[in-house]
Amino acid sequence: MPSLATLRSSFLSEIEGHLQQETELTLDFVYGNTENDAFHPLDGQQRLTTLWLVHWFVAYKTGKLKNAKNILNRFSYET
Repeated sequence: MPSLATLRSSFLSEIEGHLQQETELTLDFVYGNTENDAFHPLDGQQRLTTLWLVHWFVAYKTGKLKNAKNILNRFSYET
């Protein structure tokens, strides 16, 4: 089984490749349903939160946080 560092590196490389090619990356490991244009996860809340944090971090590091705010502000979390 690959190490956690190898998996992390592979995942980030995959994201980077799709960003550079401007192609869609399908992340088929979050399950839920959509109601009134809002996605309600049944499983994968931690993964969604992690992806939100990665999105925020990349936007911040590239100086594009102001442009990403409209997308990032649409994320809400309830327990």
